[in-house]
Amino acid sequence: MRLSTLVALTLVIAIATPLRAENAVSPPAEIPLDTIWGLDLPGTRDIEGVDLPTVPQASSPGWGYPEFKRRRQEIIERVRTAISSKPPVDQALTGFVYSVAPDMETLTVLMRIENAFRNNKSQVRNNFIHGDRDAFLVFYSHPSSYYLRLKKVTRDGTDIDVSYVFEPHYTADSTVHLALIPLGKLPPGEYNVRFTQQPMERKYIDAGFVRVFGSQEKQIVCQPFTFLVSDPPPFVTSEDPIEERVPLDRIWALSMPGTKKVRELDPRESPDQETAVSQIARGLLSKIGQQTDAGPCFLVAGEGKEALENAASVIADNASPLTALTTDDEISLVFYSYAAPGYVALHSVRKAKNQVTVRYHVMMHATSDVSVHFALIPLGKLSPGKLNVDVMQVGRDKPSPLEGVSRPEPKLVARAVCKSCAFEIREPDTTD
Repeated sequence: MRLSTLVALTLVIAIATPLRAENAVSPPAEIPLDTIWGLDLPGTRDIEGVDLPTVPQASSPGWGYPEFKRRRQEIIERVRTAISSKPPVDQALTGFVYSVAPDMETLTVLMRIENAFRNNKSQVRNNFIHGDRDAFLVFYSHPSSYYLRLKKVTRDGTDIDVSYVFEPHYTADSTVHLALIPLGKLPPGEYNVRFTQQPMERKYIDAGFVRVFGSQEKQIVCQPFTFLVSDPPPFVTSEDPIEERVPLDRIWALSMPGTKKVRELDPRESPDQETAVSQIARGLLSKIGQQTDAGPCFLVAGEGKEALENAASVIADNASPLTALTTDDEISLVFYSYAAPGYVALHSVRKAKNQVTVRYHVMMHATSDVSVHFALIPLGKLSPGKLNVDVMQVGRDKPSPLEGVSRPEPKLVARAVCKSCAFEIREPDTTD
């Protein structure tokens, strides 16, 4: 009897042990410091070593390693100046994410820090990226008489923690610090980023240095934030017709991932200056509460800044859209949305001889905020005849990637986003 009891207990222990192992909670994944690009952060990769572009001499004669190295150093110093631009008594802005691998030219995205202060923004940029792209977290600190040192970076599901510690200077110098932290491709969802200060070493406290905390810490270190990772754009199947694509990175747009930033076409020279972009945004936001459906998309003459100014005259100044253009005109298609219940982003744009298809997708806001969006899609010169533009939503039948956040109501999306449209492209009038 005792032997059988012992055998039974042994079997229970043998079975239970692997079950406990399977149910054990995995520890947070640590991101090694030596994979992080850092500015004056020991243990990280020196940001002065980010990749230099390789440009054939035929396209850029005279440019080589020395010139690119000098250009890279100039950009890094501009980044240092941008981080130093915050007024000392102001609270630091939030950290942010972006989805372009760091190299010499993409470091210019960090200029947004300075632009955000100039324009009295509460955050550096919209924190919204596609799940099919590598994400990079930007962590920074403003001028201080303390060195900031990274201790550990971990990701536990959708929670990301950046731990740091202050070390005092023994001189009157002040320093700024920056980290570009690789997160890799992330599953869709809402991510929470927090920045955690670790206690100062005892030797500094014994030497009379005071710990940085409270409002002083908020003035120095960027603030915690959340960001959204959307579903990757649906793949195009072999059943789709073969058409010419308009790459997203050729499209100027407001707050649409993968496109060019339309604010760069018309930057503000002062915080009070109203630009064509702000006029369009104001015009789109003015429709809130008017129970007004978005109208059809429309064409404008020109590309880039010319297209932007022509779009502003229609949306902000209520000018009548063009109904016909000629084969000699460079043409842009204006796609837009009123204050929508989600982020409206382009999925793809394709054009054939007399057909343009614009596909977009919508991701629900995780807060009660609303956002407006527009895009200037360059079509170039078109063949004569009737041009049909089909605007369609993709991915609306897929479940939401955010727990507790449903997909936007289709009727609300249909009311907020511009509709399909048609135009006439004519031969130019050659009569005197």
